Amino acid sequence: MRLIKRSKHSPLGRQACDAALAKHVERYGDYGRSQMKETYTVQIEGVKVWV
Repeated sequence: MRLIKRSKHSPLGRQACDAALAKHVERYGDYGRSQMKETYTVQIEGVKVWV
């Protein structure tokens, strides 16, 4: 992934980014699609977060 925000002020945001990165690695491995935008929806503590 080109950019992931790891929020210092929001532990929920940090967990969501970690979950989205894990899903991305599971789907694409070390490499991803080139010049494409990917949005992940992850559920953290019962809240859906779009990353």
